[in-house]
Amino acid sequence: MPGHELRRRISQLVGYARPVSEGSLYPAINRLAKAGLIERYADPAAGAARYVLSLTAVGRAEMLQRLRKPAEHEITDFTRFFIVLASLSHLPEVAEHRLVFLVDGDYLVVLAARYHYEK
Repeated sequence: MPGHELRRRISQLVGYARPVSEGSLYPAINRLAKAGLIERYADPAAGAARYVLSLTAVGRAEMLQRLRKPAEHEITDFTRFFIVLASLSHLPEVAEHRLVFLVDGDYLVVLAARYHYEK
């Protein structure tokens, strides 16, 4: 997918709570490419100077690992937590979706209590 499409999808996922600027997206893309997690290749059908991004095998493995065992900040931060939830369909086994919910069920309670009492 091209970078502008990635930006559009991220914006749809997180809404306007955390806007994604080109000034932050493209440096992040460069870091991911340098780490070997994504690859960028020219797409002649997309027009001049257009690149398509895709996960490498290493990038896909990293994504799946982070979905299976999200870091605490990916669960306690409301926006990141919903990104994890929205991405669970990428896990190959439906049983893994349930496992994430069971393992992290206590975080759901913590989030609900935190946001309820902060109002």
